[in-house]
Amino acid sequence: MSSPHSQLTRLQLGVWTVAILNDTKPALRKAFDSFVSSLSIYRRVAYDIYNAERLISVLYLLCMLWEIVAPALVLYTSNDLLACIERSLQQGKPEAARICWNLGAHVFMSGISAIESWTRDTIAQPRLEMAFRLHCEFQLMQTHLNLDVPTSLNPLTRKKIRLESLAYLVIRVVETIIAFLQVITQVGLLMYLTSNSPVLLVLSLAEPIHSVTTRRTLYNTPHVSHTENSDYQRSNSLVAMSAPTFRSKVLSSNLVSYILDEYKRSSAILLSKGLSTSDSPREMYRLRLTPLNDIASAVLRDSNIVRGGTCHGYACLLAFS
Repeated sequence: MSSPHSQLTRLQLGVWTVAILNDTKPALRKAFDSFVSSLSIYRRVAYDIYNAERLISVLYLLCMLWEIVAPALVLYTSNDLLACIERSLQQGKPEAARICWNLGAHVFMSGISAIESWTRDTIAQPRLEMAFRLHCEFQLMQTHLNLDVPTSLNPLTRKKIRLESLAYLVIRVVETIIAFLQVITQVGLLMYLTSNSPVLLVLSLAEPIHSVTTRRTLYNTPHVSHTENSDYQRSNSLVAMSAPTFRSKVLSSNLVSYILDEYKRSSAILLSKGLSTSDSPREMYRLRLTPLNDIASAVLRDSNIVRGGTCHGYACLLAFS
């Protein structure tokens, strides 16, 4: 919730309270500005990873290239296949050679996509993730070893960085770039295929534009998250007491039964309130409270099929009337 003059929007996501800085920029402009401002960081990370794993980096780039052009190729062959079937029905003479060629192209591209997916998931991406993690660990070690003693004792400089989150963020950025380039290639193909049908072009672009403008993410949004839920804090404290650091004190004070009983009580309260205890408010923000946006995306995605079926159905009615 936020007042009309407030600069922050406060949300309650499970046990987390999130304050988000209000931004009046359109979603497309915001996404573009965020990408441009982060371009130098992405270029530096890509350069360092390439130097660490050159052969695997080239392999990963080839996989990305196929993921970018594959949807456009499938769209082109599907359009040509449907056009061949339509002409065959109208003329009463099947274009067997062209239909078989398009079907073979579909099978071939499906096989290449399967090989590409396996190569990316089992060879390229794990190796690059490991290279990225080792690179980040080296940079952190280099920074910590070069700190002076007073600065190294500052709690802010000793705060741990979750390398898994950094790797996840890099993967999401790569996926966003791939999706963006996929849209560009498909738009170019659609402009070529639908030069005489602007309505079809608009319907084809509606779903990607809707997806970009309605996407929920906190990774490129200034925000602060904290929790004031006493039961969640208490359960985390009880979990921390089971660590080896406090093992001797817990055993000597005979607190094992107390810790377990109190944890069960705190967990039962959280479950009874239906509060999510996810450790990532960013991921919780990505989820939506209602399926309305997913329904809209599905309808827009299938709008061309509905439009094509309606037009062909209407044409059949006119032909038989």
